[in-house]
Amino acid sequence: MKRIALIILLVLGIAFTAYGYPNEPDNFRGLKWGSPPTPSMFLLNSASESNIKLYKRKTEKLFIGKAELIGITYVFHRKQFEGVMISFKDSSNFNALKSTLFQTYGRVDQDNKGSYNWLNESGTCIILDYSDVTEEGKVVYMYMPIVNQEQQEDEKDALKGKEDL
Repeated sequence: MKRIALIILLVLGIAFTAYGYPNEPDNFRGLKWGSPPTPSMFLLNSASESNIKLYKRKTEKLFIGKAELIGITYVFHRKQFEGVMISFKDSSNFNALKSTLFQTYGRVDQDNKGSYNWLNESGTCIILDYSDVTEEGKVVYMYMPIVNQEQQEDEKDALKGKEDL
């Protein structure tokens, strides 16, 4: 859960652009943003009381183009599909993913942290990140209307907590 919170903060902490990018996705592998989990998914964090639930598909193709993936985790907020985290190892998979993302969504420059970001504050944000040190990386898709709704709920909860002081 801490990892998801960090990813969401990373997405929210970036200065968003007001426009989209070519071929902005309204889904990931056929699952549209805002949809509930499908019967082909299983829950990873069933004991959590959080509104964020993590799922995996029972059968998942662990390739994107020539890139071999470690895993794909689907993120739901109040049973609405809001994002996906794709993990991979080694620079050859990073380069293959970068090439596929550039071909699909257009070229972007690295930010000052070394990530590639396709940003749209009113649509889908995509982040490609890789560490040469750990040789691990991730691609994160986040559907911002649901992420923004989640952030507003967190702010309301914080205000309610203020009454307990």
